[in-house]
Amino acid sequence: MTALGPSGSPSPFGPLLDTRALFPRERHALLELLRSLDADDWSAPTVCPGWDVHDIAGHLLNDYLRRLSGGRDGHRGAVFENDETLPAYLTRVNGVFAQATRQLSPRVLTDLLAHLGPQLDALWATVPLEAPAGVDVSWAGTDEPSPAWLDIAREYTEFWVHQQQIRDAVAPGHPGHHDRGTAAS
Repeated sequence: MTALGPSGSPSPFGPLLDTRALFPRERHALLELLRSLDADDWSAPTVCPGWDVHDIAGHLLNDYLRRLSGGRDGHRGAVFENDETLPAYLTRVNGVFAQATRQLSPRVLTDLLAHLGPQLDALWATVPLEAPAGVDVSWAGTDEPSPAWLDIAREYTEFWVHQQQIRDAVAPGHPGHHDRGTAAS
């Protein structure tokens, strides 16, 4: 069966998928994990070259701040440099923020994620899911603007994947290592 878009015509994005209710569970699992880490765990290398657990947590904080600043407050944020590709742009802006958050303690990072997460949930609760995305999902491979539900679902996968990178980086004996959060729940 072909999924239909808001106009009733076939949608290249598939059926609407509302992931908003998953964010609090994912964040709870993330915060529980981060609060259980010791100093060695925070400095454990991850699958992301040059980034440790602290850097991944800082990157998640950047995602929260960027989405609130742009989606709620209308702040444009970082812009592309001349002839900069999307991968180069993402590498640059993510690297700058991860480096800046190295000055934050693990507790401050965790507290900020806990404080900002519900604000992000509140923002997304106001978004009409079939409206155009606040941030287009360019990899969806169509000339049509992507819907908000796809943008929000992309952010859920972003947050979930980074949580798993943190879990994979901590010692296999760590209590949270094999708990895959909410994906299989």
